[in-house]
Amino acid sequence: MSHERQRPVIELYDTLTHQMQPLRPAAPPVVGVFTSGPRLARPVHLGQWRTLVFEDLLLRQLARLDYEPRRVMGLCDVEDALVAQAGQRGRSLAELTGPAEAEFMADRARLRLAPGAMLARTSGCVPRAAAMVEILLEKGLAYRHGGDVFFDPLQFEGFGKLSGLDLSRWPTPRRRFRCDGFPNERLPRGDFILWHGWRAKDGQAFWDTDLGRGRPAPSVQEPAVLSSHLGYTLDIVCGGVQDRDGQHEATLAVMESLSCQRLAGHWLHCAELTAGRRKMCARGGNAPTLGDLLATGASADSVRFFLLSAHYRQPLAFSPKALAAAGQRLADLQRLAREVTQLSGCADRSTAVVQELVTGLEPAFDLQLCADLDLPGALAGLERQLTELAGRKKAQEVGPLDCGRATMALSRLDAVTGFLFPAEVRAANAA
Repeated sequence: MSHERQRPVIELYDTLTHQMQPLRPAAPPVVGVFTSGPRLARPVHLGQWRTLVFEDLLLRQLARLDYEPRRVMGLCDVEDALVAQAGQRGRSLAELTGPAEAEFMADRARLRLAPGAMLARTSGCVPRAAAMVEILLEKGLAYRHGGDVFFDPLQFEGFGKLSGLDLSRWPTPRRRFRCDGFPNERLPRGDFILWHGWRAKDGQAFWDTDLGRGRPAPSVQEPAVLSSHLGYTLDIVCGGVQDRDGQHEATLAVMESLSCQRLAGHWLHCAELTAGRRKMCARGGNAPTLGDLLATGASADSVRFFLLSAHYRQPLAFSPKALAAAGQRLADLQRLAREVTQLSGCADRSTAVVQELVTGLEPAFDLQLCADLDLPGALAGLERQLTELAGRKKAQEVGPLDCGRATMALSRLDAVTGFLFPAEVRAANAA
């Protein structure tokens, strides 16, 4: 008989089915999670950080529920832009991507993204990617053209089901798209590239494989990384809405073509961050990096709080004013937490109402987080609870034991949010 603790049920909105569904891992307590990482051709901007911070919240809540998230993130270090830069500058891909990866890792730490994820450069899976392309060729799902290999979406039943692509409008005659990026970050209506045959302008950016000399496109790099570390089926695939409309549609088609199995139990996608009423993107010139914001005096904690201030499926508008307002609200929340947990000002007695308030801090929070990661709702409730506790403390109704229990409860919730306490308070609470 199993004595495993009964976990609260967490329900998540599945992009594929457009329904809320309870998480049912294939091999609990392990939860296999794949997230699309950044491309290392340029620094990660704030819009991308919104997706990465949302994914961090998911992993932290899963850990709180005693699951064991096994997360893999692919870092794309082989793509058109990098290959072009390498040829122009006479440098290797590793030399070009090293600074961007170092900055990414430093910013992850500043934003308190939990450690433990497997970060895999896609260049490390080129042999597997080439082998996958060979199988797709054998199955008739891919074909050679001009030294390259393309995937034929019309040969995969259900193509476009993730993003709602209308196959009735598929163009004739055949159209091919050789670039690694997708126009407007949407999968184009046509055949997308899997393998780039080597050309002289590619310089040293190539691998010699049974397919010939060349390199894999991101459309098969991600499946190669995913299958190398998590197999052909997993519990959750995460990303932004731009991944849903582009890369994830290709990943789903490639993986399910190879395995003939459903790839993921859940697909989760974070809504976009906007700036000046336009989607934030590097090409739009409206996409600050974390370093840009820190240079203005903003704190990394306030940036994290801002990025989580709206539900992940709702668009979020960035402006310096919105960031400042988030910073002030965070300061108010941290002040409330400090007032409730400090022993100074405690009475020598307690009341049943206070004890019930303290006991209810975590269940109320979990109720919201288990409803599709409703952190805004959880924080609104927490603010109300802390405000009442702070008022009752001033009325001499909160004793030292209440403060201690509140400190332990809020420390556990801080392990999910990453911002309830400043760094120095967090260190003192852990001591």
